[in-house]
Formats: sequence, C-alpha cells, structure tokens
Amino acid sequence: MRSQFLFCLVAIAWSASTAWAEEGDELTKEELLAAISIFAEAPLSEDGQTAAEIVAKYVHESKDIVVKINLGIFHWLAKKPDVKHKRTLLFAVIAGNLQSQLKSDPAEDQLHATMLFVFEIYHQLKADDKEFSIPMIEEQIEALNNGKLRDYIQEHQSPSEKPPGF
Repeated sequence: MRSQFLFCLVAIAWSASTAWAEEGDELTKEELLAAISIFAEAPLSEDGQTAAEIVAKYVHESKDIVVKINLGIFHWLAKKPDVKHKRTLLFAVIAGNLQSQLKSDPAEDQLHATMLFVFEIYHQLKADDKEFSIPMIEEQIEALNNGKLRDYIQEHQSPSEKPPGF
C-alpha cells in the first residue's frame, strides 16, 4: 500500500516536471513538497533520486527561489576526495532549503531548517550503511543535541550571509 502511494507521488511529480519542462509552467508548491517528501522517504532509491533531480532542476531554473550553499556550514561538500553520498547530501541541502522556503511566508533562506533536513537524510544514509560517517556532520548533530546549533551556525557561517540579529 505504501509503495503504491509512493509510486503515485513519483508519477505525479514526474508528469508535472515533464509538463513543466515542455510548457514552461512551474510546478506547484504541493507538487514540489510531494517531490521533497519522496526524496526524504527513500533518498537512495530510484524514485528518491528522480524526485531530487526534479527539485534541483526547479531550483536551478526558478527566478523566485534562491538556494545559498554556505560552504562555511556545508564544508564537507568541498572536501577532497569527495565524501561518500555527496550527490545525495547536496540534493538534501537543495531540497531542505527549498522546503523551508516553501513553508515560510515570505519565502526566505532558512539555514537551520535546511540543516535539520540534511541531518534527517544523513541518518537514513547511516542506517543503510553502518560504516558511513562524515565527522563534520556528526559535529553539527552534536551541536544540535547539545542545544548549540545556533551557536555553531553563527561561528561557521560566512559573515556576508548572516541574517540580521545573528
């Protein structure tokens, strides 16, 4: 039953993406949130990866959405050699950021919400691969668990991207 529901969401998001690509119409907020949910449910699955690509394409082509990837916070994206699951985690940054913008009014970049989404995906990746670990993300999760994620963000975020009052 659940897999049928997931398949239907993927089909809806995929057909919406195809129509959008052909007609130039944008995906609706509901379609985007459905695609993000599909990705969050199973980030390494074919459906999850397809949904992530739909979201990334939308963000890339949208004039209304701006996703900032702060390498002070997401410094593991620039690490060489690449971290395992880098592509999936990059999709998590993009999807988490878009999700926070779609759920806020007015739409604005919300780094904290983006990080929580990344942590959710990271935990799923770790559940599938017990040896998988990125110490930089583990440090951020520890800061969250100790109630110090806001301090971590303030310390590591580049000064030009700090919101007022931070």
